[in-house]
Amino acid sequence: MNADAAIPPGLPEDVRGLASALVGGVLSACDAGAAVGRVWPAELDNADSVRLLAFGKASVPMAAEAVRRLGARLDEGVVIAPPEWVGRLNDPRVVVYAADHPLPTARNVDAARALEACATGADPGQ
Repeated sequence: MNADAAIPPGLPEDVRGLASALVGGVLSACDAGAAVGRVWPAELDNADSVRLLAFGKASVPMAAEAVRRLGARLDEGVVIAPPEWVGRLNDPRVVVYAADHPLPTARNVDAARALEACATGADPGQ
C-alpha cells in the first residue's frame, strides 16, 4: 500500500507530509519481509546449505525474503501459512502448506509433519 493513498485529501500540506511520513513508517515497520532483512544474521551469509522453516501469519513474506537472501545456499524449506498465502512463494525448493486457525485440522497435522521431517533431516549446522 502506498502511504499517500491512506491520507485523506484536503489536508494542509504540512499535516499531509507528517501523516504520510507516519503512515509510511507504520507500513514499513509492518513489512514482514523487510523485518527479516533488518535482523538477518551474518552467519547465514556464510552458510553452505540452509533449510528454511517458517510458520504463522507472516511466514510467506518472511520466507520469501529469506529465499531471496539465501539464493543457491537454500537447500529446501517448509512454510506453514494461512490458506490465502498458498501459491505466493514460487520457489521449487520450498513447499507452502495451508493451515487452519483457530482449530487445527488434518492439514495442520500434515503440515506439521512435513516441517518436522524437514527439520529432522537436516545435517548439523544446516
